[in-house]
Amino acid sequence: MIDFLSNMIGDVSDVITAAIAAAAAVYVASVWWKTKALVPTMTAIILAAVVVWAAGNVDVLEGRVAADSTDWMAP
Repeated sequence: MIDFLSNMIGDVSDVITAAIAAAAAVYVASVWWKTKALVPTMTAIILAAVVVWAAGNVDVLEGRVAADSTDWMAP
């Protein structure tokens, strides 16, 4: 039962990551459609790339935050 739930959580996290990527694509398309300008569209692409990268690498970010928090704690 625990293995089943663990697999389901992994599948749900994959679906959420895919949904974030799809939402980022819609965001970029809507910015392009509304402005038809290069600079806002490129800014939207960069922002979407950062958000998708962060959503896909949550474990890396959690590890860095944990390491930083233990480094900065008083002895």
